[in-house]
Amino acid sequence: MNMKYGKKITLAIFFSLSLILVSNSINALPYGLPFPGDPISVGPDPEQYDYTSISEAIQNADEDSIIEVAYGEYNDNIVIDKRLLIRGDEENFPTIISATGSDESVVQITADGCTFKNFIVTSESRGPTLDAGIEIWSEDNTVSNNIIITDSYDGINIETDDVNPLENNTIVGNNIYNAGNAGIRLVYSHENRIENNEIFDSYYGMWISYSDSSIISGNTLDNNNVNILIDGSNGNMIDHNNFIKGVDPSYKNALYTANNCDNIWDDGEEGNYWSDYDGSDNDEDSIGDTPYNIYDFSGTTLCDSDDFPKVDIIVTTYVAGDADGSGGVDIDDVVFMIDYIFSGGPAPDPVCLGDADSSGEADIDDVVFLINYIFSGGPAPEDIC
Repeated sequence: MNMKYGKKITLAIFFSLSLILVSNSINALPYGLPFPGDPISVGPDPEQYDYTSISEAIQNADEDSIIEVAYGEYNDNIVIDKRLLIRGDEENFPTIISATGSDESVVQITADGCTFKNFIVTSESRGPTLDAGIEIWSEDNTVSNNIIITDSYDGINIETDDVNPLENNTIVGNNIYNAGNAGIRLVYSHENRIENNEIFDSYYGMWISYSDSSIISGNTLDNNNVNILIDGSNGNMIDHNNFIKGVDPSYKNALYTANNCDNIWDDGEEGNYWSDYDGSDNDEDSIGDTPYNIYDFSGTTLCDSDDFPKVDIIVTTYVAGDADGSGGVDIDDVVFMIDYIFSGGPAPDPVCLGDADSSGEADIDDVVFLINYIFSGGPAPEDIC
């Protein structure tokens, strides 16, 4: 170890231990601020839990509270209208939210900065209005590790209008089935992270409409009529996804509408896996020798191309807390995070690598979490993110 790097580690340890002392002095939970205090509990037994209804817990919660929902099924349509962290039971999965039969979306997030994770969201019928399993009308939210089984219009919908566009939502690690329209739909929603989701048996796997500059990576879209539709959207980074066509010959992997053709489908070395790629790999480097071309609805106008298509299905596993992507969680990751947060160093990519505390963000709380794990026997990061 060179002296310069060793000094960095020493400073990282000193700085992080100081943070632990500060954190403990204000009674912060390991999930990090801005969610202090004891969690609010929801469960079936009114004598054991604070509330038996998720909606009632939300109504009575203070801003920046944590709501923990116990194992079981809750017939509810919930509206998250204040900044909250709401999570289902991680040890006794599943925690199910099923629609009450109204025309509303099962879950609506209208406040900024919320986290919603670890639920099964179900809806058996579609109302006369457009609805979704989870609908987002705000910014800086994280929706992660949910299973959405729905006949609703969309699985997850982030939508607004061109006057008040939305930004910076993170959709990661969700499984979505049977959406009547799109598994994930973006409408006037920019600079999102859409990562490591799996979408099956929907009409559109993803529909990206008038939404620019998002990262769409590590997703698997399988057996959807159209796996991804791009409509009036530019500057999106779409790489390391699996696009798997269904058996129906009319099914398509990717389509553009005619009014835009300016997105990025590879990182300059690797692109996406396309089940209908018909090129060769003569040098056996797992990259196709010719581009995968992407057309408009007519099938005749070439819009874009993936210049480095993968010829094998991409299997991606990320270790939470492994901020530097080395394959393990250690003091190097503390150094990496401090460099990122305070010195403008590279960000964890994907963001969940730095999200050791599973809060949905990679921030200083993760430094505290990591140093507590490494040196004080604190809880370990989740193995997979």
